[in-house]
Amino acid sequence: MTQSPKFLPFHVDLGKPQKQPAAPPAGRMSAEERLFNRDLSWLSFNDRVLSEAADPTVPALERLRFATIVSSNLDEFFMVRVPEIARLARRDPGYRFPDGLPASQVLAQVRELVLRQKARQAEILDDILAALGREGIHIHTDFELDRGLDREVQERLPKMNLCLRRTAEALPTLASERIHVFVRFPGEYGVITLEEREERLIELDALLTRKFHRISLRHCTSFSI
Repeated sequence: MTQSPKFLPFHVDLGKPQKQPAAPPAGRMSAEERLFNRDLSWLSFNDRVLSEAADPTVPALERLRFATIVSSNLDEFFMVRVPEIARLARRDPGYRFPDGLPASQVLAQVRELVLRQKARQAEILDDILAALGREGIHIHTDFELDRGLDREVQERLPKMNLCLRRTAEALPTLASERIHVFVRFPGEYGVITLEEREERLIELDALLTRKFHRISLRHCTSFSI
């Protein structure tokens, strides 16, 4: 006859509760400790949107939508917030935001974060385009070796305005709600403007296959100069 196992009483010695250090009173905290810079915080939010575009478990078209939201957010950020920060930095070099950061420092950090964000977005976009291609959707960004495709694109190009200036000259006034493409040449530069944002994509007939093709003018406009 087998004996039933004996169970020892379960006991955990939690000891004395550890006293957590109390947070310093708000009145004793500096502005840097209490506040986040609104513009740098906003860029962090945009980076989280970009992380959604980088997620391979998200459907490819949804990833592309998140990537375009990142660009749309940055467009508005540079139309509204960046000019305001630059104006404050010029008008009052000693001006500090409520979080304690000088306007000039915020402007420098914005530039660094945006350049890093755009570089990451370009890498993610390449991955998205590859995922779309596997689904039968092709967005062409480089077609210099395909003369047939080049000819078809040239015939369907929308109206574009080109402004050429020497490198030492200031940028022309750029209207909002348009696509502006900056092209650098030796000793000068050009700004190509698409008046209608919807014209940045050209839909093409099926080329050799029954697949769906679009041309991204934002990536290849300089080829038409």
